[in-house]
Amino acid sequence: MMACFCIAIFGLKVNKADAAVVETVGYKDTFDSSEYTLSDSFKKIGNAKLKEDYTALRIKTDSYEWGAHIVNNQFKMNYDDINVGDSYVLELTVNVFDAGSWFSLSFGTIDPLYEFPHASGAFIFMNNFTELFVQQSNGALNTSGKNCDVNLFGGEPKDVTVIFTKTEESHIYDLKLNNRSLGEVYIFDGYFGFNSCTTSFDVTRFEISTLKGETKTLIFDDDFTSSSILYSSTGSSDAAWNASVHWDKNSALIGYISKLDLREDGSGIIYVNPFKKATNEDLDVIYELSADFYTEEMENADCGFIIGADEDGNGGVFAGITNDGFSCYLKVGSEIKEMNSVNTMHLTLSVYADGRIVLSDGTIHVEAYSEKVEGYFGIKTVAENGVGAVVDEFAYNVYSYIDRKNDDVKTNFNDTTTKIMFNEEVPDFYLPSKYWHLGTGVKLPLYTSKTKDDGYLKFSNASEFSCFGGKTRYTDFIVRYDVKITDDIQSGNLIGIQFAKKQLSESSTNSTFIAFQCINFNGNYTTCYLSNKCVSTRGDNNGIIENLDNIFVADKVYNFMFIVKDGTATMHVKAEDEDESVLAIPRATFTNLDTDGYVAMFANGGIYLTLDNYSVTNLDYHYFDNTYTSGEDNALQTIRYDFSTIKDISAFTETPTIKNGKLKISNENKVETKDKVGSSIIRFNIAKLDEDLSFNHGDIKITIDRLDNSVKVFICGVEKKKIELTNGFEFDNSFIEIEEINNKLVVSYVSGNGHLMALNNNSFEIELDKTIARNSISFTTESDFGAYLGSLSVFNLDSNVQISTGEYTLEDVRKVRDPIQGDDWAKNNNNNSTTDKAGCSGQISNIAIICPILMSLASVLIIKRKKETS
Repeated sequence: MMACFCIAIFGLKVNKADAAVVETVGYKDTFDSSEYTLSDSFKKIGNAKLKEDYTALRIKTDSYEWGAHIVNNQFKMNYDDINVGDSYVLELTVNVFDAGSWFSLSFGTIDPLYEFPHASGAFIFMNNFTELFVQQSNGALNTSGKNCDVNLFGGEPKDVTVIFTKTEESHIYDLKLNNRSLGEVYIFDGYFGFNSCTTSFDVTRFEISTLKGETKTLIFDDDFTSSSILYSSTGSSDAAWNASVHWDKNSALIGYISKLDLREDGSGIIYVNPFKKATNEDLDVIYELSADFYTEEMENADCGFIIGADEDGNGGVFAGITNDGFSCYLKVGSEIKEMNSVNTMHLTLSVYADGRIVLSDGTIHVEAYSEKVEGYFGIKTVAENGVGAVVDEFAYNVYSYIDRKNDDVKTNFNDTTTKIMFNEEVPDFYLPSKYWHLGTGVKLPLYTSKTKDDGYLKFSNASEFSCFGGKTRYTDFIVRYDVKITDDIQSGNLIGIQFAKKQLSESSTNSTFIAFQCINFNGNYTTCYLSNKCVSTRGDNNGIIENLDNIFVADKVYNFMFIVKDGTATMHVKAEDEDESVLAIPRATFTNLDTDGYVAMFANGGIYLTLDNYSVTNLDYHYFDNTYTSGEDNALQTIRYDFSTIKDISAFTETPTIKNGKLKISNENKVETKDKVGSSIIRFNIAKLDEDLSFNHGDIKITIDRLDNSVKVFICGVEKKKIELTNGFEFDNSFIEIEEINNKLVVSYVSGNGHLMALNNNSFEIELDKTIARNSISFTTESDFGAYLGSLSVFNLDSNVQISTGEYTLEDVRKVRDPIQGDDWAKNNNNNSTTDKAGCSGQISNIAIICPILMSLASVLIIKRKKETS
């Protein structure tokens, strides 16, 4: 099989409107290949062919993997092979064609199979400047504090020259980048390589020479006409380059950089697997096609997508570009709109469940309906007396729904059990391994008179496998926990969450994560954000957090919260003694994420800390466990009510009226929570609306008005926003979501005949004054006929999570073989079953040799998140 930039049914991308609806990359092809042939995923029609531009090493990625690495294995820079004062010279020609956050050139990787963090150092090329990273004393690859004004961005080929001059001190080189001196650096004998954070680039020249005196001798060069890449365990054994497991032929390729030539009449490609529609009422768009069209030579021709065709591309519906020799149009079926003629355009064709077909260039949209959306699809040119287009970057994306109706998980690490010691039963902390996963260097403390009522989890010298989390998958969720650092801090310390983990044992290097990082900036410890496989709204994966004091302080408790919802993640933190409202401030935001998978708290960088009051709250739109919880100071925590199935309603000041599985609201039936709510996420389904319905939260009032066909927002009694709804908006069975986070109010709505996937397409935002008063939530109406709610979910972000402490008998523990304890522990305790106790709040144990007279076992204890630490 040739190496080419194409994908077949691989990655998931969460759709921002509903994280449970995911976009699957069904197929993607850039038409770049190592063998200059079309992929066998297409059936060739007519004289479709490739059009070569040049050869290169191409790194193409819109994501980020800290461990990703492509390394040249043909030349190893050895300190002993040259004399003091002589140099190694690396020369490149690089072209950044899709600018992202950064890309890097690494050096001193002692094995070509090693990942990027194991390099001795690297140049991190960013827009406008370059920063030098080196190995720190703790083994982390991090900034040296040195940078220069070399800028390789700009969309045109640029030359790079790096000179490594040997000094008298072992393995110390004097470093220059394009004649800018960066001082002395310790470099292991090793190889050169590349990594990238959302930046796509080509390397068209790669030369290594020695410079002895004035004599320059070429040692190795690659023009990428005949070399190849060994992808992990596959590929040519004599390949000149090695790619880490994070990258495959879709991310890194050596070969012909090409486009698809469809200039001749009747030329085209048809994807070999036809589309078949799946029945799913939660889906709106069912698939999309996209591509870049180069139309500089196009004349008197049609070139574009075809869907619903037979395997030879006949029949079906055309959606693309029409050029009549004078003007250029977008056309879908018989619908057509004139557009400005440009040489390059990116077109997206969206196919909807109701038969709508929408073609867009980002500005102009052409829409038509067709009953024929199933069948074969591709790209085709019709040009009897004209010239078609050249095409690149073809993508086929399909949508599917992931249902994550899983319970919340939480633990304060106070769960206990007993152990037989010297023929006596003694108490011990316990976490059932059926429900929890503990990584390297993570364990419970000894059960003593000092810790017995104040359990926690210890992280010691945290590494990339140091984590704690449940064995349950989530897509939309809130993670909360408390941390106290217990030893000296150092640059590179990390505290955060991993998510979208496909395996529980994934390291932080390999998983998606967002984290707070400690760095030494100009001699002072500073808190930054750091991410892997995701990019912040600032366009990078790391940066200093403004208006936040350094949180990496020993012996001080900090409260952390991470909100992951609709493909977006936000990071929150506050000191324990700060007001709860401070926790609602987003410290960094990341978007367009795959969020489905296991979730875990993690630490790295050699940090020592204790973890307490860990919880994950499920935010799935379709999950209703009909529960209501409240915390300290009469603060509501969570409501998840489906009124068609609920039996016990205790969240409101008065028992409400349920009629035909719907909560009735009328001018005589006000519904109000008995607890206060702060910053929050609120969702409700309006099952039936006769005239109006108002949502009230302190100074905030949002009115859904059927008679006026609008949504209105009032702040302190003054109308601040009015949204006119579209004609045909169905108020019955509509869905409303309200986010009040920090000083921002976001209102989203979807019609009763719409889909939840369209929720974020119908939203508006209002900035709130920080003095806004919030208390209980209520629903009211001015209508004599009333309104009815089908469901209600409330997630209070300002409330402390209530966690119950469980007590496990020795018999409970004997029922499960606990791998965390080890075989000896299991054997000594007659552990011979694979069934665990259900319904627990937490999981795993350490053995304490303590006189039982000093112990006392708690029964059930309600623990607030704000608790004193020993």
